[in-house]
Formats: sequence, structure tokens, C-alpha cells
Amino acid sequence: MEKSNERLEFLGDAILGFIVAEFLVEALPGVPEGVLSRARSLVVRRETLAEAARALGVEALLVVGATEERTHGRGRDSLLADAYEALVGALYLDRGAEAARQFIRETLSGPMASVAAVPPAPDPKTQLQMQLQGAGRGLPTYRIIAESGPDHAKHFVAEVLVGGTPLGQGRGATKRAAESEAAKAALGAYPSGPQDTES
Repeated sequence: MEKSNERLEFLGDAILGFIVAEFLVEALPGVPEGVLSRARSLVVRRETLAEAARALGVEALLVVGATEERTHGRGRDSLLADAYEALVGALYLDRGAEAARQFIRETLSGPMASVAAVPPAPDPKTQLQMQLQGAGRGLPTYRIIAESGPDHAKHFVAEVLVGGTPLGQGRGATKRAAESEAAKAALGAYPSGPQDTES
């Protein structure tokens, strides 16, 4: 007999990601992959799944250890989200894919409808790329122009360029964060999309 729901959570997590992705592709035709990924993350995040589990009355049905019981741990978002995923996995094994799909679409109907109605904005790097391509300027490139600090607390400065022309700089604790900030700076400097200054 299984001593925990971890295997069911693993299965349920995979099925949940697939079903939500399927829904978003249907509901948001033509939307870029980056926006779809962000939308999916909003639907399957811990807080959303925990709220769905509470609405189903899962909290009262959980079997938890004595310590969790004393500290009211059964109400933790992480525990409830895991339980929701385990439910999806168990339903799939017991009733099949269509039953799991129907369960997810019913219990997460609110969050799914919300992201379909108002998709999350693209991340700054994607947004900048879209603006540049729309203006016929090609793809941006990024480079790290400075790096400082010890290994456990690095600090990076990134620059975004198009055709060798700098558009913005950004700082961050990771290269990715610095690049994102650089893209944000470029968007802030050129809110309507960077214009081609070449004559």
C-alpha cells in the first residue's frame, strides 16, 4: 500500500499541465507560446489548486500526521495543491483521461476562463522582440557587460542591442534577470516600439 500520494501527485501534475495547455491552445488561437506558458502557470499555481481543493472539501478529508494536525497544517496551500494533483492522478487511473479532463475543466473553470479572457502580458524580452519584429528591425541580442560579487551573490549588468545599437541596460542577480531588466528599459525608452534611426 502506498504510504503517500507522491506518485499520484506526479501523474496528476503531468495530466493537469496537459489538459490546461490543451484548453489554452483552443481558447487563445494565435497567441504566442510565451503567453500560453505564463497563462498555464497562473492556472496551475499552488494557490489556485489549493483554492479548488478547498472548494471540493478536500481539507477536511486529508489524513495528516500529528504535528501537521497540531499546527493546522492540513490547511496549507502546498498540501492542498498536492492533494488536488493526487486526485487528478487517481481519477485518471480509475476513470480514464476524459474523466480527468472533465474534472479539471469543471473545478478550474473560473481561473481558466479568467486567463482566457485576459491573457497575461508577454515577458519583457518577448514583448521587445515582438515590437522590434513589427517595426522590421530584426531580433534583439543580449550581452553581459559587467559581473561582480562573490559566487553566492553575483550581480550582472546586461545590455540589449539591435544591429549593434544599444537599446537598454538592466541589472539583476542572474543573467536572465539582468536581460529581462534590459528589455524592460528598452521598452520604457521606446514605449511604442524602438524606431529605426538608420537613414
